[in-house]
Amino acid sequence: MPRNFIAEAQEIATVLDACNEGALATALRDAIDNAATGSEILTGLRFHLRKVQDVASADEGADEALKQRAAELAQAINAVLLK
Repeated sequence: MPRNFIAEAQEIATVLDACNEGALATALRDAIDNAATGSEILTGLRFHLRKVQDVASADEGADEALKQRAAELAQAINAVLLK
């Protein structure tokens, strides 16, 4: 069964909202909602998922699982975009 990158990104956005990172959550959702093509969605998600990693790295109290999940999803999206 293929991965649903959009659903996974939306789940990460929900966690970000709960962690008071609403701006990043909105950016992820906007990357989905405002893109014209699938490639544009994936490129936007990859960009914002990397920002999630940066914020999580800078925040000592950040959820390590969220950081790992964002990194793994960004890598999976990158692999698809490079095909």
